[in-house]
Amino acid sequence: MSISGQARFLLRRLAITGPEKKLVNLAFGERINVVWGASNSGKSYIVKALDFMSGAKTPLPPITEAQGYDKCWLEIELPVTGTVTLERAM
Repeated sequence: MSISGQARFLLRRLAITGPEKKLVNLAFGERINVVWGASNSGKSYIVKALDFMSGAKTPLPPITEAQGYDKCWLEIELPVTGTVTLERAM
């Protein structure tokens, strides 16, 4: 439950995996999360990955850094169900 008493869901973790690739992982805090960095450091890619994992039909952009990765994961905490993890092929 939120402070206002309304049910809510929380983003917990966004991850991208691939065979023989290093895990790319972004953990979210319970409150406000700020993603910042220099130009061309991946901020927009994070937003596109969250959109993709939320059901967008648009695939993730084919950036060089994503080569060899094949799955995207989104861990969400739901008010009744608890923690669930969504998996989607990139």
